[in-house]
Amino acid sequence: MNISLRTLLACAALAGAGAHAQVAVQAAPDQQALLASADPRLAANKKLVYDFWREVFEGGHMERVDQYLAEGYVQHNPASAIKPSDVLKTRRKENYSRVEPKELPELLRKMAVYDGSPHTRAALQLIALTFVRTSELIHATWDEFDLEAAEWRIPAERMKMRSPHIVPLSRQAVDALRCLHELRNLSPYVFPGERDHERPMSNNTILKALERLGYKHRMTGHGFRGVASTV
Repeated sequence: MNISLRTLLACAALAGAGAHAQVAVQAAPDQQALLASADPRLAANKKLVYDFWREVFEGGHMERVDQYLAEGYVQHNPASAIKPSDVLKTRRKENYSRVEPKELPELLRKMAVYDGSPHTRAALQLIALTFVRTSELIHATWDEFDLEAAEWRIPAERMKMRSPHIVPLSRQAVDALRCLHELRNLSPYVFPGERDHERPMSNNTILKALERLGYKHRMTGHGFRGVASTV
């Protein structure tokens, strides 16, 4: 069974009862089938207490806890001392390798003369000019761009936060895209795969290009976003 936060809180309630904590519960008329009497036998009725708290927490009846407290059916809420951090894991923040801002000019100069394919060179340039995520760049399609308005409209379904995003394009970015448009084949992608033009460029293409430039373990495509946040 997939244990939810509410179930975890219910389990915590059981632990309190088993340790003879101050969890005095009196049977309400509509809960006699679920509650045990408020006496030492409470510790022997863990399943009964568990079922009650599971109904409260998993059934979306959190407001009933306050009601029972006010009416005297429950003298103590065993979940009140539980902090979210006690039951929820802290999300690990993933840090991407990135150069220091002072190293960026040299990296940009090397990227400008990269001897790989024109699409890879343009991908390096555009990710540095737009600070989008690598996945957002390589899955870009030509219908998302309005070069006359210098705008790139990324649809909601391609965004991490599931909301549409408008990326203003600099003159350099527009120039790079116009050059790519001259090389356009039948693929809908701005950065088609090298072997299969019906698929986008590989997620590792930009990373491998940076490695070829001497930035292995020092810079990633996502690292440009990190640099942008520090300048």
